[in-house]
Amino acid sequence: MTRLVKPPYSREVENARDAGESINLHAHLGSSAWDRAKMVTPGNRLVIPLDKDRGPKDFDFSVLDQLTLILNAIDADLVLARRVAGAMCEAGARMVLLLHPGLDKNSEFFYGTAI
Repeated sequence: MTRLVKPPYSREVENARDAGESINLHAHLGSSAWDRAKMVTPGNRLVIPLDKDRGPKDFDFSVLDQLTLILNAIDADLVLARRVAGAMCEAGARMVLLLHPGLDKNSEFFYGTAI
């Protein structure tokens, strides 16, 4: 069994939660994900660095438990982005708003655990 990997910046999100801060989480996926994440305030960002060795199910998204977030995948594969959004919801995210230019109205909602 493969060990799940926490997405980059997870520790920042955990620290913000522990400090009781309000979190406006933006997760980034795609070729410009790292550059986009650099522009977001620490504690409010994640990067999902997919490659040939890691897919959506290889990440530990437990940091998303009961959070609502934006998954910015504007330059990622749409099928892959949908799989990531689904994996986030399966891990406990309340809702994921997926942003992608290939979607009707450029966005799509995924719902996870009960609010």
